Amino acid sequence: MSCTTTIVVFSLVAAVLYATTCSSCGGRSASTRHTAAHHACLRADAQIVPFHSKLVTINDVSVGQFILTVDRGISSFRRIVAKTCHTGSYRMWNMPNLPEAMTANHPIWLNYKWYSGDPVASLRIFGVNTTQLGNESSIIVPKVCSIDLDAEHSIAFAVKFDGTIFWAAD
Repeated sequence: MSCTTTIVVFSLVAAVLYATTCSSCGGRSASTRHTAAHHACLRADAQIVPFHSKLVTINDVSVGQFILTVDRGISSFRRIVAKTCHTGSYRMWNMPNLPEAMTANHPIWLNYKWYSGDPVASLRIFGVNTTQLGNESSIIVPKVCSIDLDAEHSIAFAVKFDGTIFWAAD
């Protein structure tokens, strides 16, 4: 097994992310990262910041569009290379001072550190080391979506939901 550790510095939040990429983990393949079994998603009605446009929901964004990201200390707009949405019943995760807009295994950048409700799944799906935070929400949504960006490792993108802006892993 071949594993490498990458240190990514985020300029907007002045922080460091330790991400591990393993050849046996499925890497950055959209088909292995965002399947119905993984549910590592955000609410379909959460908004993201596209280039040259007003806010758009993750459900309505298109492959090929550019969205606001932070990677290796540089803020930029990165291209969406894949989008996956699932319909059904998806329980959201409750983190302090954040809207209930993500599933338990979707990493969120908060106070200079990655957090999720399921660190093992976050590492397996995103290659991101997270600290467990929060608890299961009572909110269940009918549709969730995930996006992949044109990067070789997980990077953060800006999300707005219920008046709060936060950073989520792609």
